[in-house]
Amino acid sequence: MSSPQNGPEQNALESSKESEIEAKPVKPEQFKGAEIKPQDVFDKLLAKHTFWKAIRITAWLKRFLNNSKTREKTNYQCGPLETDEIQAQVQWWIKSLQQRHLESDEVKEDVLKLNLKPNDDELLECRGRIEGHYPLYILTKTLLAEKLVMDAHTSSLHGGVGITMTTVRETYWISSTEIPDKAHNQVLLLV
Repeated sequence: MSSPQNGPEQNALESSKESEIEAKPVKPEQFKGAEIKPQDVFDKLLAKHTFWKAIRITAWLKRFLNNSKTREKTNYQCGPLETDEIQAQVQWWIKSLQQRHLESDEVKEDVLKLNLKPNDDELLECRGRIEGHYPLYILTKTLLAEKLVMDAHTSSLHGGVGITMTTVRETYWISSTEIPDKAHNQVLLLV
């Protein structure tokens, strides 16, 4: 029985009228946020994995590319990922998102409203009233924003909107977010 040709014939499965009557209707997804369509390979990676897993994957890819370009084995990076490698990838994700949408109306409006200024790494940050604390600007209704909110939601032990947004806004600034009914607070939606 090593190949399907040697096995017994398989009957085609067909549903009867009785089974179709008993079938449970499929409900459409009730809580679906703004349609966020992946635009490139990295967006597809982020869509498939959690935020931190996507960061680690891209950090490993970056290390592999750097090691491939290095001729001398003494300059190879090996071992577990280092903090600066991971932070560089977080900044890369944010920078690529900001550059992709730099000319959009939403960003132009937020530059004036939130007093966005580029920092030393050329990342837009919100200059608010608290001197020295400038959260990085993340566009609303993007996959990265959704993944950051989901990560904050799980790291705050599903604490609700207030705790989740406080956790997010320690480092990042996302204009507006919303959570659905308390009964369905498993999914965070971005407005």
